[in-house]
Amino acid sequence: MDFTYLYSEAFENTTSLITAHNTILLYSFVALYTILDVSVFPFYLYVFKLNRQRDKTTAVFPIVNHFYKMIIFIYILFFVVLSFMIYTMFIESNPYSWIATIKVFFWVLTLAILQIVSEVNQSLLSLLAIQRFFLYFFSGFTKYVSVSEKTISWIIKMTYGFFLFEAGVIFFRVGFYISLNVILLISAALYLPMVISLKKLMHLSSSAQLSQPQRYVLLQLVVIVVEKCISYLGCNRHNLQTLLTSKQLFVGNCSCVSRQIHPRQNSSSHDSTAPRAAVNI
Repeated sequence: MDFTYLYSEAFENTTSLITAHNTILLYSFVALYTILDVSVFPFYLYVFKLNRQRDKTTAVFPIVNHFYKMIIFIYILFFVVLSFMIYTMFIESNPYSWIATIKVFFWVLTLAILQIVSEVNQSLLSLLAIQRFFLYFFSGFTKYVSVSEKTISWIIKMTYGFFLFEAGVIFFRVGFYISLNVILLISAALYLPMVISLKKLMHLSSSAQLSQPQRYVLLQLVVIVVEKCISYLGCNRHNLQTLLTSKQLFVGNCSCVSRQIHPRQNSSSHDSTAPRAAVNI
C-alpha cells in the first residue's frame, strides 16, 4: 500500500481547508473594515464643514484643508478599487479579461499614489507640529511661522515634487525611509511639552476640562509608537514566535513591574491615610 500517496492527498486536503479558512477570514476582515471606514466618512465631512468658517481664521487651516481634500481623494480611490474587486469576484471571474487587467493596473497605481500621499502627509504633519510648538512657546515667532495659504500651497507642491523625485530616483532606499520615520517621531515628541503645559492649565478653562486635549495628543503619541512596534513584531513568523516563546522577557517584565508597583501602592495608601488622620485629630 502506498502511504506516500495517502499522505500527500491528506496534506493537500488540509492545505486547501486552511486556505479556504484564511480566505474567509480575509474577506470578513475586509468587509468589516470597509463598513467601519465608510460609516465614519460622513461624520468627518459633517464636522469639517461645520467648523470650516472657524478654522479659516487659524494659521493651520491650509494644511488641514489639504488633508480634507486628500481624504476625499483617497476615499474615491478606495471606492473605485472596491468596485473593481466586487466586479471581478462576482461578475467577471476570468483573470485574463480586460477588466481584470485594468484592475491590476489601477491597483498598482493606487498603491504608488497612496505611498506618495502618505509620505507627504507625514511631512506636513511634522511641519505642523513644529509650527504649533513655536506658536505655543515662542509667541514672538508668530510672524515667522504663520504663513499664507499661497505659501502653504507652494510648500505642498514642492513636497509632492520631492517625493515623486524620491520615488523615481532613490526608490525604496532604506536610509530615506528610516530618516522619514525619525523625523515623524521627533515631531510627535514636540507635543510632549505642550501636553505637560496644557495639563498644568486645565483648571483655568472649563472647555479644556471638558475636551481634555492633552489626552488626545498623548494617545496619538502612544498609537504611533505602538503601531510601528506591532507592525515589526507581526511582520513575520520568526519575530512573533520569538516574542511568544521568550519566557525571560515576560518574567523580567513581571519582576520589574512588581518592584515598581508595590512601593507606589504603599506610598499612595500612606498619603491617602494621612489626611484622614489629620481630620480625626
